[in-house]
Amino acid sequence: MFEAYRILPVLEWEGNDESRQLESFTTIELATEAQRRMLEIDPDADLDIRLFWTIYGINAESNGMRSEEAISDVED
Repeated sequence: MFEAYRILPVLEWEGNDESRQLESFTTIELATEAQRRMLEIDPDADLDIRLFWTIYGINAESNGMRSEEAISDVED
């Protein structure tokens, strides 16, 4: 059971080898800036860049530390 939840913006894109890459950001401004920079580098690139929100569950403090886990939006 998580003690709290945090919602973070995530930027997703497909790598050159068709692998999916993800990066989370602390604010939507940082995420959209990263997206803009990627499109400026190669505006004609065949990249599918997607911005979405992900929920992280924050675990209760244990041994002076907290940890976060991304919560999947689909059933495994």
